[in-house]
Amino acid sequence: MHQLARVNAKGGLDLLKSPGHTRKLRLKKTCEAFYLIYHCVGESSPRARIFNADYGLFRALLRMFALLTGFALADAVWAAWRQRARLAPFAVRMVLFALATLIAYPRCRKRSEDFAQSVFDLFPAAGSGHSVSQKTS
Repeated sequence: MHQLARVNAKGGLDLLKSPGHTRKLRLKKTCEAFYLIYHCVGESSPRARIFNADYGLFRALLRMFALLTGFALADAVWAAWRQRARLAPFAVRMVLFALATLIAYPRCRKRSEDFAQSVFDLFPAAGSGHSVSQKTS
C-alpha cells in the first residue's frame, strides 16, 4: 500500500510515508525555497549572479572535457582495432582529457558550494531591506 506524503500547515512532513517519497518532497521544497531566496538576493546584489556565472563556466568546462574524453576513448578503441601501430597518440589524448575532467570536477563542485553559500550569505541583508555592497575586507 502506497502512502502519500502529506504536508502539514507548518510546511513540515508527516512521518507516515515512504522514505523515497519523503526525500523527493523535501528536495522539491528545498529547491523552491532556494529559488525564492536566489531571486530575492538577485535583486539586491550582483554577487550571486557572478557566482552563478562562475559555476556555469565550470559546469561547461566539466561537460566539455568529459565529452572530449569520451570521443578520445572512442578514437583509441577504433585505433586499437584498426591501426595498432598508431594507438599511442590516441591514448595520450584520452589520458590528458581524462585528467582535465578529474581536475574540473572538484572545482565545479567547489563553485556550486560557493554559489549556494553566497546566496545564503546575502539573504539576511536582502531580507532586511539594506543595500548589499561589494566591499570586501
